[in-house]
Amino acid sequence: MEELETIRSYWESWQTHSNSDFEHFKLVCNVRKEIICPHVTVVEENMQPRLLLVGRLEQTSFSPAIGYFRTVRIPAKVLVIIYQGFLGEKDIELAEALVRYLWSLLASEEVDAVEFHHLIENSPLQRALLFHGRRWWCEKKLVWSTHWRMSLPEEPGFLLKNMRNTHRFRIRKKQKELDSAFPAKVSWRWMNRFDDIPGLCAKLEAAAGRTYQRGLGAGF
Repeated sequence: MEELETIRSYWESWQTHSNSDFEHFKLVCNVRKEIICPHVTVVEENMQPRLLLVGRLEQTSFSPAIGYFRTVRIPAKVLVIIYQGFLGEKDIELAEALVRYLWSLLASEEVDAVEFHHLIENSPLQRALLFHGRRWWCEKKLVWSTHWRMSLPEEPGFLLKNMRNTHRFRIRKKQKELDSAFPAKVSWRWMNRFDDIPGLCAKLEAAAGRTYQRGLGAGF
């Protein structure tokens, strides 16, 4: 754990998400019993770090499954690469070097498996794993994480109608407050065509870019 301090300045200058925050990572390593130790890979050039791959070495178990039926629990030492743990120069050649290094860990039996938490779509690390990883013993079928899903009926006003009374009340109250604070200056526009979506997304992105969530790498 004390070795992390030698790369702290680089780490903190590259972190853009709360999940890979330096202090948060140390806290998680200290409180979770299954974590053996931090496992951070450093790629250097001329003694200067260019890239960090942040992970944890965990003593856990693997349970093969047939449908919903799980047969046995096999003890396993797993290297878990955390979400947003790819820090620094996101270069495809460096990502390929990391993939080769991870396979060497598996070949040496230092770890039994490497698990990635939510890779960013089309990131250099994801491309390196898909195109330069081994053909066998590597799960390459993508499992997408859906943040929100909704069926859109044709009925006008269906969003408000399906909300809870308290939520619907707060929205209507906010409308009245805006109209009262800015008399004759607030215009309401209702978008009900798929062609409206690109323009709506542009406006949402402009608003989200000024929020604190965006500073944490989240938001729209």
